Amino acid sequence: MVHFTRWGVLLLVVASSAACDRSGSKKDSGEKETSGAAADAKPEVGTACTKDGKQICTSKKSALVCDAAKWTTMTCRGPRGCREKNGKGVCDGRINEPGALCLKEKNTGCTADQKDRLDCRNGEWFVLAHCRGKKGCHIDDEKGLLYCDQAVAYVGDVCMVDNGAACSHDGKAFLRCKNGKYSFETRCLGAKGCMYDYDKDQVSCD
Repeated sequence: MVHFTRWGVLLLVVASSAACDRSGSKKDSGEKETSGAAADAKPEVGTACTKDGKQICTSKKSALVCDAAKWTTMTCRGPRGCREKNGKGVCDGRINEPGALCLKEKNTGCTADQKDRLDCRNGEWFVLAHCRGKKGCHIDDEKGLLYCDQAVAYVGDVCMVDNGAACSHDGKAFLRCKNGKYSFETRCLGAKGCMYDYDKDQVSCD
């Protein structure tokens, strides 16, 4: 049996890297902070607003956000939900669906079913990678990390760690990450096939 160090579970800092919002100002967290309800009276979906990016919590899991000069809804299903912080609305949208509104370019998240990793591009969440391992995609808010478990993959799946290892979905082949995609490396025809040891972070090909 051959063992390969996997480097396959993707770890991404999602709450501490600085990035620019749409207006160009820098923020130091993975969430978007904006002022509360001060400037725009009686905000409603579809009505005009004056400050793009401004957010107002409407519940623990939703907010109104000023986007392209109009109020629209935004889901806040991330670990922190929607809350007031220093008088400002903060919506954690890191748990979401493809196509949903996002405000911070290159921010990362997970789908609600934990099967895919999302990236924010051009104001929308899109699926960047599948997380087919048993731990799926999840956020460790305490550590500020996003985990995408790619212990299991299909040939052609997007991968993040060059030379990283994975098992095929049927457990009969060993895959290797090359040039951003998983490719076939070798068959595992022994009784144990291809297996991933989570404790050792290691793929075995029998």
